[in-house]
Amino acid sequence: QFLQMPDRRTQLVTVLLTQIDVWLSAGDLARAEAVQQKARALLQQLNDPYLTAQLSFSEAQLSLARHQPEAAEQQLLKAAQLFPQLGNRSMQHETSITLTEVALQQQQLEKARAYLPADLQVDTLPVFLQHKYWDVLSRIHANSGQWQAAYQTALSANQARFELQADQQQQRLDQLAKGLKLQQQMASLSAQNTVQQYWLWSLLATVMVSWLGVLFY
Repeated sequence: QFLQMPDRRTQLVTVLLTQIDVWLSAGDLARAEAVQQKARALLQQLNDPYLTAQLSFSEAQLSLARHQPEAAEQQLLKAAQLFPQLGNRSMQHETSITLTEVALQQQQLEKARAYLPADLQVDTLPVFLQHKYWDVLSRIHANSGQWQAAYQTALSANQARFELQADQQQQRLDQLAKGLKLQQQMASLSAQNTVQQYWLWSLLATVMVSWLGVLFY
C-alpha cells in the first residue's frame, strides 16, 4: 500500500521488474506476464525512460521463453534505443548481445554480426556477459565455417563460464560462512543469557534468604 502512493510509483515499478525476473527464473510465465501488465500500466503514468527500457528488456525475455524471437527482437530494439541515451553501457551491451542471440535463433547470420558490437572491450564486462559474448561469437564463426576462430572463442566462453561458476560457488560459501557465524553468535548470546539468568536468580535467592532472616530475627 505504501508503494502504491503516487510519489512511490517509480519504486513500485522497480519492485515489479524484480518480481518479473523471479517468475521468469522460476519458469512461471503466466505470473511473469501478469506482473508485466501491472508494470506497463504504471509506466503509462510515468515518464521514466530507464524503467521503460528495463520493462522492454523483461518483455523480450518473456517472448524468448515463449519461443517468440520476432517479438523479442522488436522489444529488444526498443530497449536498445533507450539504454545508450541513458548512458547505461552495461545494459546496452547486454541488449546487443541478446539481440545477437535472437538473430542466431532465427538463422540470420548477417543480422547477428551487425548486432554484436565490434569494438567491445570484453575484459571490462561482467563475467556473465563475457560468457554470453564469447558464446555468440563462437556460434557466428561456426555458422560462417571459420572453425579455428570458433574453437578459440569457444575456449574463451568455457573459461568465462568456469569463472562464473566459481564466483557463484564462492558466493554460496560466503553465505554459508555468514550463516554459520551468525548461528555461533546466537549460541554464544544464548549461553551468556543463561549464565546471567543463573546469577540473577542466585542473587535474588540470597536476598530473599537474608530478608527472611531479618524478619524472623
